[in-house]
Amino acid sequence: MDELTKILAELVAIPSVNPMGRERSGEEYLENNLAEYVTQFLKRQRIDVEVQQVFPRRPNVVGRIDVGARETILLAAHMDTVPVDNMTIDPFNPVVKSGKLFGRGSCDTKSSLAAILFTVKSLLKARRRLGRNVIIAAVCDEEYGLNGTKALLKQGWKFHYAIVGEPTSLQIINCHKGVIRWRMSVHGKSAHSAYAQQGVNAIFQMAHLLEALNRHANSLLAGRRHPMLGTATLSVGMIEGGQSVNTVPNRCTIEIDRRTLPGETAASVLGDVRRTVPSSIRYTLAKPHLAVPGLDNRGNRALVELLKECFRRAGRKPEVRGARYVTDASLYAARGIPAVVFGPGGIEQAHSEVEYIRLNELKAAAQVYEALLASS
Repeated sequence: MDELTKILAELVAIPSVNPMGRERSGEEYLENNLAEYVTQFLKRQRIDVEVQQVFPRRPNVVGRIDVGARETILLAAHMDTVPVDNMTIDPFNPVVKSGKLFGRGSCDTKSSLAAILFTVKSLLKARRRLGRNVIIAAVCDEEYGLNGTKALLKQGWKFHYAIVGEPTSLQIINCHKGVIRWRMSVHGKSAHSAYAQQGVNAIFQMAHLLEALNRHANSLLAGRRHPMLGTATLSVGMIEGGQSVNTVPNRCTIEIDRRTLPGETAASVLGDVRRTVPSSIRYTLAKPHLAVPGLDNRGNRALVELLKECFRRAGRKPEVRGARYVTDASLYAARGIPAVVFGPGGIEQAHSEVEYIRLNELKAAAQVYEALLASS
């Protein structure tokens, strides 16, 4: 096993499962153990390291290499993974087979983290001059709330560009959709189901609200189209209501996922929803529990060109694409920091029952990072 693969295997073997808002405990959960590995790895390279406690046992790890250059670039990857409930392989036993490494997080996104760590170590060991100052950020809680990146930005680190490691199939993602998630509840009146006419059935009322939302979702598909991202979408993903089958339910709640285009805001999205729902329906609309803007490609053109040149130096042909999923790159862009998404592995392997990374993609990503850091 070569050193790059070994680093990835060691990362995968350390569980760092995000509980995703559920009440979960045990050694496989949270990022603390993996953060300790990253901290010690960077310290062995004599890199200045800061550990930022975001939540208990959920830190960010930030390393800084200052070579006195004019520009500073951030290389970021998240440490958390999605749960392992439905996996059909041992999630924390990094097996190498047929040119692939298997395990939870091997693709999303410990492969990007491994490529960053390996590249920095190799360049420093060879005493090659870096063309830019480098900040390495291993962040927590990307999969559920993006709270690691939010905390990092509040800390006030200064950098000129940000490259966010995610499985992009080695393509440069220069724009992607955003997401807003919120809950809506319909209120009725409880009664014994034998006297249903004495109550107001909230589930029946919710059916009318769902019809209105379905019409709105269809109108989005026929509405504004982004040249790289398509249209905005709306989906109702969760519904719950009622106390028992023989009681008229007095409440029914749904959870909504709205994928936004760059430039859309929570205020405009929720305003459209309020105008869609008939005034005859009694409902409440909760404040969004997640609101992440889309990534616009108008602010990162210079960074895209820089990364394309690094691809060419690494002997690879660059491809630029948009993505329909959400990353924390848009949080950097919202602060005026040009950001793109790039990393090994395909999104179709992320979160899967048999997650893996192709090792030739892992090596290629490291070559691009090397070209980036060694250039000025």
